[in-house]
Amino acid sequence: MGDGREAPLRTFLDSTFKGGANTNDWMNIIHAPTSGFGLRSASGPARRPSGDQRVFYRENGFLLARGLMPLSLLDQLRHRLRDLSHGVEEDTNDLETKIAAREEAEASARALKDALSQFIRVPTLLDWVEDFCGKDVLSLGAMLVRVLPTEEPTTSEGRLHQNGYFIPMEADDGRVVSVWSPLEGTTSAGGVVEALTVLPGSHRSPLLQHDLNGGEQSALISSPPKGVKSLALAVEPGDVIFLHPRLIHGSQPNRSSRVRTELVAHYASARTPFV
Repeated sequence: MGDGREAPLRTFLDSTFKGGANTNDWMNIIHAPTSGFGLRSASGPARRPSGDQRVFYRENGFLLARGLMPLSLLDQLRHRLRDLSHGVEEDTNDLETKIAAREEAEASARALKDALSQFIRVPTLLDWVEDFCGKDVLSLGAMLVRVLPTEEPTTSEGRLHQNGYFIPMEADDGRVVSVWSPLEGTTSAGGVVEALTVLPGSHRSPLLQHDLNGGEQSALISSPPKGVKSLALAVEPGDVIFLHPRLIHGSQPNRSSRVRTELVAHYASARTPFV
């Protein structure tokens, strides 16, 4: 975008998540489809956040919406991931086998990107996004990130950061929003996924300097606001967390034996100025 933010973002993602996939839906105005996943219905999730939920978001900088993401779409994303991980191995001297493996991997990657494009356009999700950004919603892309298991100690509380530091748009209160949703992963008692840490109210602070040159276990924000307690959010697949661009948050270390997969997307009003 000309301001050097994309390179730091890629560095952060590569050092933190060790792989994943994203979409090509960058800086495109998007609209909800008339068929497919997550169509609006009277029996589905609420069309918009309630008044109390809006107040909660303004005061805390995040909002948890239960069951907003269609489980059928999450199943499709899991299936696409399995296709990628169980493809034909290229460790062979046979040229035809190598070509087949590469073609299969490319087809699976395209299918995964298509599924991610559906994710950012889910009507029930866009209804809520429009409540934050307005009618002309600009996609800032989506990512499916994989958090590998680790037993390494960490003092960084899940690589705390602010999304607004990486987004080349003005991070004002009502024009930019990020969404986070678990695909599958570590489960605690009761089958609940605990993977995201937030610092409620930290969005009232300005954008802080981030150190992207440290190791994988180092803190991105060396001096977070004092007196703000962190909160680990318990979510289930299908739940969506909306994040203010200045909210300090981070993905918790994966202490399970399985890879944890998370969906992340960013949106803005088409009228939001670049910085």
